[in-house]
Amino acid sequence: MHNLHFIVLKAETGEDACNEAESFLIDWGNENNWRTMCGAVSEDNEVFDAKDGRYRPDEDCNTIAKINKYVESWMKDEFFSTTAKKKLARGKKVENFTTHELYSLERYAKFLYELKSLKQTKAYLRKEGQKVSRNFNVLQDNFFAYSYDECGVTQTDDDDGDGKIWVVFCDMHS
Repeated sequence: MHNLHFIVLKAETGEDACNEAESFLIDWGNENNWRTMCGAVSEDNEVFDAKDGRYRPDEDCNTIAKINKYVESWMKDEFFSTTAKKKLARGKKVENFTTHELYSLERYAKFLYELKSLKQTKAYLRKEGQKVSRNFNVLQDNFFAYSYDECGVTQTDDDDGDGKIWVVFCDMHS
C-alpha cells in the first residue's frame, strides 16, 4: 500500500530537504517497505519537484495552504470509521466482531486518538499563551507522527538547522 506522509524540516533547498528527509527515515523499511521522496514545498511556497514517486507537488497541493487543506481532508474522512460505526450503532458486541471488523475498529480508534491528541495539544499551547492556529498547520502540527505507514505529518523538531522550513512529500510503501 502506498501512502503520503509529510516530513517537516529545515533545509537550504528543496533538494536538500528531500535528502535530509531520506536520512531522517534511513532506519525505516526493508525490501517490502520502502519510500520515495517526491518533492517539497517551502514555508514561502517555493516548490521542488523531484520528478519521482506518486505524490509529487502539483497544482492541487503546491502551497502550504493547500497542504493544510489536504491534511484536513484526511481528518474528515476515515474509511475505517464506516464499518466500525455501523457495527457499534447496531449494538453488536465487540467480542462478536470479525477480525476485519476488529481491525476497522482499531483503525478508527487510532484515528480518533490522533484527532483528540492534536486538539488537546493545541488547547494546551493556547493556555500557555502561545499563538496557535485553530486549523491544521503543517509547519507546526503533527498528525500520525512517526507512523510512516499512515497518511500523516511528522515534525523533525530541527530548529537548529539553517535554511527555511520545507514540507517533504514522501511516498511510503508498506
